[in-house]
Amino acid sequence: MKNPNNLNAVSTIQLSLGPFEAKDIKA
Repeated sequence: MKNPNNLNAVSTIQLSLGPFEAKDIKA
């Protein structure tokens, strides 16, 4: 699995930027 720190950062980004930006970053 990916680093938990990375997942944590993505979660924070999702909450910060919203689903639109998060979707682009997640891809």
